[in-house]
Amino acid sequence: HVKIGLKGYQVNAAMNFVRELLRAEVHARVQDGVADASVLDSLHKALDINLSVLTSSFQEEKFKKVFLSQKFETKLVGWANRLLHGLNLVLMVGLLVMGMGCVAMLVYDIFVAFTGRFDYGVIRALGSLLVLWMMIELLHTEIEHLQGGKFHVRIFVELALVAFIRKLFVASFESKDPKSFAVLLGSLLTLGMIYFVVGHIEQKKPG
Repeated sequence: HVKIGLKGYQVNAAMNFVRELLRAEVHARVQDGVADASVLDSLHKALDINLSVLTSSFQEEKFKKVFLSQKFETKLVGWANRLLHGLNLVLMVGLLVMGMGCVAMLVYDIFVAFTGRFDYGVIRALGSLLVLWMMIELLHTEIEHLQGGKFHVRIFVELALVAFIRKLFVASFESKDPKSFAVLLGSLLTLGMIYFVVGHIEQKKPG
């Protein structure tokens, strides 16, 4: 079947045809109900073994076409998976460090609010609180990813959005020229469009 280029689904369909034909033969030849069930059970096991052999032949042929050396490629993929897992752990440690930095930034902004301009400090603290909240979401997503869950790129876009929102909050109290403020608004609009597209794509993907 493999050599003549027959497709796998065609083999499965043919096996189903054989299964139904033999089941009809068993019903016609065996009158005892208990013996009939026993023969059918053995028949299904034998056909499943044959189907497994047929399927493995297709899989072996597929590997021969894809891999130059199956053993080498298997080891390489295994090492790549370990390295990827290690890099994810490094990313999680980096996110923890950045989270601590966000906490320090929030504390500093609260200090500014009570020792300097209260309104300016409160706005800065609010922006820092939003960034800290997004860092917590990032850490939660990374932990889920390390446990085998799905990774969401949307979270990174949300963090960028929050960072720009904080910058706009702060810019409203600082002496910014109109061009700089327009650049911030334009960047925020662009990120919003990217967030919409990424969110739409992730919703379409199967869970």
